[in-house]
Amino acid sequence: MSVIIRPAEPPDCDDLLAMIRDHANYERRKAPISRRGLLSLVTGEVARAHIFVASRQEELLGYFSLTIDYS
Repeated sequence: MSVIIRPAEPPDCDDLLAMIRDHANYERRKAPISRRGLLSLVTGEVARAHIFVASRQEELLGYFSLTIDYS
């Protein structure tokens, strides 16, 4: 079974938020996003970041995000 990298979708939000919270906890921080905020990023409602997930069949294995910054 191969791993697929794809844009995150609304059905991914619960598992994705759990991963974000686990990572924040590891860093001894509070997760900086709510489910509603994450959903707005995933649906493109807010275009500040693009979130991608790695999945195998129905299981999310990880995620990464790309942010849009200007200097």
